[in-house]
Amino acid sequence: MTVGAAVEVSLTPLRRRWQGFLRRAKPKTRRRIQWGYLGLSLALLWWLVGYTEGQLGKGLVGQAILSIVYLATFGLLAAVLVPKYVWSSFARRTSSLIKLAVVVNYLTVLLLVQNLIGAWWVRANILAGLFVVSWIGAWVLCHLFWPTCLRTANILLGDAPRDFDPSDPQGRTVRSG
Repeated sequence: MTVGAAVEVSLTPLRRRWQGFLRRAKPKTRRRIQWGYLGLSLALLWWLVGYTEGQLGKGLVGQAILSIVYLATFGLLAAVLVPKYVWSSFARRTSSLIKLAVVVNYLTVLLLVQNLIGAWWVRANILAGLFVVSWIGAWVLCHLFWPTCLRTANILLGDAPRDFDPSDPQGRTVRSG
């Protein structure tokens, strides 16, 4: 038995019950659920704002700047790892109340990340440094090394572009002979 199979066996009955409920639910019931989700999201955000004010109070600017690095990394990972059909399905099939609640949840996660950064400042800086170094490394790989590697492989394997001239100095300034 695998973990995936165990999760599937445990979640399938719950999914079926939820989908059955949604099929039978009237539009008014669905709207109430959406308003409830938005209300709970706003209540959680408001509570977290009060907690953050009491715990951190001052010095929030540095943590907010550092949380930008974290949320950009999480957003990049979400864009890369979550399939495109999930994003398009969410954009098409989700009501404006749910989209607003997701924005509120985003702000809640932002405050939660700031609280975690405030609790573990040194570790948060180290991890943010790893994010930044990884991003710079990926940029250098994709914009400098990988295109050069592909061009070199094309030249060496004989698939060079038609306009390649081996006698062209190609930026070299060394004079021979």
